[in-house]
Amino acid sequence: MKRNYPLKKGKHAPERVIDAIKSNVRKHMKRERFKELPDGMDYWDFECKVGVTADAAEAVHSSQIGKAIDHAAAESTDDQIFVAIETVAKRRNPPGKAESSKEKPDASDANKGEPSKLVSVDPGNQAEA
Repeated sequence: MKRNYPLKKGKHAPERVIDAIKSNVRKHMKRERFKELPDGMDYWDFECKVGVTADAAEAVHSSQIGKAIDHAAAESTDDQIFVAIETVAKRRNPPGKAESSKEKPDASDANKGEPSKLVSVDPGNQAEA
């Protein structure tokens, strides 16, 4: 979805128009989330851009789109803002990459060449102390 939203609509207050824009964007994202995923994909992700114009639009995370709309509306001199949302199917853990990317270092490798710093306590000496 690529769209220019006007910030003035008749007699409506600008704050209510901005709220309507945010609501429209949330509805679009909700509609897209319920579409059927392609085979092998786990979830829908959104690549969002918000700005005063299409050229000045900046990429934002989908959770921050409301704040970005507020910011763009405050900066706008043309009484409009641009919002672009592209829906992308993604995978959480591709097969074969989960184990190789999370290699845990061996404990023996961490202390290579260094003596152990553990202190042993003799149970017989505890009564004297």
